[in-house]
Amino acid sequence: MTKKLYTILSIFMLAAMVLAACAPAATEAPAVATEAPAEPTEAPP
Repeated sequence: MTKKLYTILSIFMLAAMVLAACAPAATEAPAVATEAPAEPTEAPP
């Protein structure tokens, strides 16, 4: 019984590692620019 359980767990862990290695890499969402455009800072006349 113990040997059968060990074999099943080993196969499950091997399958999990193979599936994790074959998964596509996670991509980050493109960063949205939040800066305001630069404006000249002059004192009013």
